[in-house]
Amino acid sequence: MKIRLVRSGGFAGIRREASIDTETLDPVRAEELCGVVHSAERAGLFRRAAEDPPKEHRDRFCYQLTVEDDRGTREAQFSEADAPETAALVIDAVWKASEA
Repeated sequence: MKIRLVRSGGFAGIRREASIDTETLDPVRAEELCGVVHSAERAGLFRRAAEDPPKEHRDRFCYQLTVEDDRGTREAQFSEADAPETAALVIDAVWKASEA
């Protein structure tokens, strides 16, 4: 599974990006990350329509998540303000995996 996460916006407008190929991770970490992504997918994360953040949330972060595996490519876009709990779990897991 290949995962790409881009965070943009925020008060300073600093962009952060992580690209991960789970085949390059240790098997335990790869399984955990894939599990989090699949849980988010089952919860409907990739069915969410991208929306502009409300004016009162313009300084919040916006995320673009792309996942590619044997089932194809899926994308989700969401803001920090409206991110479902499953998205927050994916974000945390991707950042941790990219720092390892």
